[in-house]
Amino acid sequence: MKNYWALVSNPKNYRIEDAIRELEQDTWTVKGSNITRGDFVAIWKSQGGSKNWGIICLGEVVSNVEEGNDKNNPYWINRDMALQEDARVIVKYIHAPGLPLWIGGSADNMLRSLSVAKSQGGTVFKINPEQWNLIIEAAGGKKDISYWWVNHKQTYEMEINGGYIWSPKTNRNGAVNQTYINLTKVKPGDIVVSYANAKISAIGAVTAYHREQNRPSEFEKLGEAWSYTGWAVPIEWTKLDNPILPKRHIDEISPLLPDHNSPLQKNGNGNQGCYLASISDGLGSLILTLAKKEAPIVPDLIVDIQGEIEADEEERRIRTLAIDETEKEQLVKSRRGQGVFRRNVEGIENGCRLTKIANKQFLIASHIKPWKDSTNPERLDGNNGLLLSPHVDKLFDSGWISFTDAGDILCVDSGTQKIMKAWGLSSEMNVGAFNREQRKYLEYHRKHRYGKRNKLK
Repeated sequence: MKNYWALVSNPKNYRIEDAIRELEQDTWTVKGSNITRGDFVAIWKSQGGSKNWGIICLGEVVSNVEEGNDKNNPYWINRDMALQEDARVIVKYIHAPGLPLWIGGSADNMLRSLSVAKSQGGTVFKINPEQWNLIIEAAGGKKDISYWWVNHKQTYEMEINGGYIWSPKTNRNGAVNQTYINLTKVKPGDIVVSYANAKISAIGAVTAYHREQNRPSEFEKLGEAWSYTGWAVPIEWTKLDNPILPKRHIDEISPLLPDHNSPLQKNGNGNQGCYLASISDGLGSLILTLAKKEAPIVPDLIVDIQGEIEADEEERRIRTLAIDETEKEQLVKSRRGQGVFRRNVEGIENGCRLTKIANKQFLIASHIKPWKDSTNPERLDGNNGLLLSPHVDKLFDSGWISFTDAGDILCVDSGTQKIMKAWGLSSEMNVGAFNREQRKYLEYHRKHRYGKRNKLK
């Protein structure tokens, strides 16, 4: 059985914020507790003279308890504590979009109910399952999408083909470079614009948080001028068939460039001293608009990637909940139209309403209200599903078609109607009325999914 804990770090003794930003996993002292491998933890930053205190990260215990010191960890300020022989575990950090949660903020009441917030000392505190689920709910709040611009002329081919960006942690002389540190600030779902050889040739979506990684071997002699240790961020890139030339649009782009660490000079030339720059929503939206003119499918592909990333994060969140393991598995299976959800849908729907195929082995149990947007009960509700042939599921799930309560088909445009006709389907057919519970989910689909393509969050 999993247990849940709060692990406390005093910023006077340990550079905890730097550690969680730069490390994938870390060693924690757990003396006097029965914490075990597989438990989950909330990383609590104590006040320690700082302005903010509360939960700054989550984590999973990935090792058994072992006696030892932490003398090789450079994040310790209090070296005596690093040298102590104590019971320690390794914690893999889990970054959540709603973190940090500070005392005095929106989650103040929940945080103050925890024993760790009431204590005047100690480093390990028990959290009960109900409290843990409240933490997960608060930490999993919807995040804003940020836009970034990477200048990578020398490494463009390797990073695009490899699905990542990489930078050293510092300049060769050890100096801090903000455009390198920016790799630690990106988050899943963010949009990255790729600039090389005076053109924007690809746009990508970040698929995971940064990780520590040595200089990629494929850089070979190109990377000899850079430090060996660095950060990598995985990105799913979409190449543009017709690259964007910023100089042709400099009158629109120039006013939107950042004042500091700008990826471009005012004349449209690239800024060689800048690797990864944060850009405004306005500039990011402008680049996507220009990309859409050259390749209309690009924004749709990015939306699909973002949707998968959100669903992946939600699946990870479910796996950390303090609920029965069987229920967790059913919730995860329902994402793929399997398990209890599918059986519930089959109890209501007899086959695909459009193709009339009734052999269920060829049909997909598709959520009407998307899985990632549904509550746990909605994810298993058979009324929140339809049995659809795969090609019909693509149209419905992507919002190209929907249905009225009475069963009439709604098509986004004439192009969708032509596709349906090519598949031998009539956009004017009636597929039969839906029951009262199904109608509630269809209302959501019409409002939030139907006709929403080419719209980024």
